[in-house]
Amino acid sequence: MAKKKKKLGALGPAAHWLDLSIAERAKTKAYIKAGFKGFEYDGIKIPGARRIFKGLDARDGYDLTHIERWSAARLAKARERIQTLNTLTSRPFRVLIPRTTAQRKAAKTFTGQNFSYQKEYIVTVQDPKKDVAVFRNNQVTIERTYPLGSKSIKQRYLFENYLEPGESTPITFTQMIMFTKRMLDDMPERYRGQWVYYTLLTRQYGPIGESSPKKDIMDVLSRYHTRYDPGGQHEGFAEQVIGFNMVGTYTSAAAYQIMRENQKASRRKMKKLRFGKMVTRPPERCNIWKDGKQCVKSLHHQGRHQFKS
Repeated sequence: MAKKKKKLGALGPAAHWLDLSIAERAKTKAYIKAGFKGFEYDGIKIPGARRIFKGLDARDGYDLTHIERWSAARLAKARERIQTLNTLTSRPFRVLIPRTTAQRKAAKTFTGQNFSYQKEYIVTVQDPKKDVAVFRNNQVTIERTYPLGSKSIKQRYLFENYLEPGESTPITFTQMIMFTKRMLDDMPERYRGQWVYYTLLTRQYGPIGESSPKKDIMDVLSRYHTRYDPGGQHEGFAEQVIGFNMVGTYTSAAAYQIMRENQKASRRKMKKLRFGKMVTRPPERCNIWKDGKQCVKSLHHQGRHQFKS
């Protein structure tokens, strides 16, 4: 019986790769490699997409030595994964590694990261140099180490923890006010004589906006409402807000705000390419001439040359 000849596949660059300029090819390769392997910037170690997500190894078709051979769909998927990780790590964070099904469920609930292809989870913390995210009794908690030991810190006050029978999480401004009033008794106003500061917490973006003391929490909600739903036409405008995040006293809150802004600037600086639709130069024309006329097809095209009549 004759032995079937093994198919080697496409050994050259993909067609869409040839539409990029030489500079864009180099930027794309550098960006994908850094996004997959991870990198360190300003003392902060950013994990790679291969560590956080499944299905991005060489055996899955993502060979970093031949990125030019990836299909357009494969390249788009890689960009999407890196973009997701960039968003998750744009604020102070720690990486959480679940070991059991119960821990994985707790991590999904705590972070709101419900991706089926995710292996490890990004947890937003106040200070990544002092705080660590751990599992205690299959529940996620943030711990900070002090000279005399570790202390568990309750940083989040979530609307879902104050639901009464038959209620659902608030999605309107009026509902947010009602739930916030229920939570106020549990939210400390001072710590060791200093005001405690809070910021709005969203499921997708983590803490947003400026930090404010407890006495100004209602003003925080009003500013959010004025900014994102001034006319009151969108009843579900608040569905992204899930509660409040405690960011510490005035000193730590100011440092936290500066760290968030610095990390945003760092991410923009490290981001070599924009995601979504890539803006490229028009493809170069074929360099074949005939009777004083140049072929109208793109460079490296297949098939016969075509000349304007």
